[in-house]
Amino acid sequence: WYERTAWWDGAAARATRGDGEAPVVPERVGAERAGAERVGAEREVWRVEASAGRSAGSGVFDLALTGSGPASWRLLRAVD
Repeated sequence: WYERTAWWDGAAARATRGDGEAPVVPERVGAERAGAERVGAEREVWRVEASAGRSAGSGVFDLALTGSGPASWRLLRAVD
């Protein structure tokens, strides 16, 4: 599924509130990185069930696909 990102808690929003410095985004990747914090930005989330093997118990995890280059995954939450 897709869910909205917490743009209100990103570096750009914190800088606007005076809680930090504005993010420096290189010009050639500006569109990709800036998009991650724009209002209404979404991220792709996958719920997976994983196990260390047949004799081990399994767990359910929510993973977010991040970045615009090579696939990078981030653990959002353990559902169990």
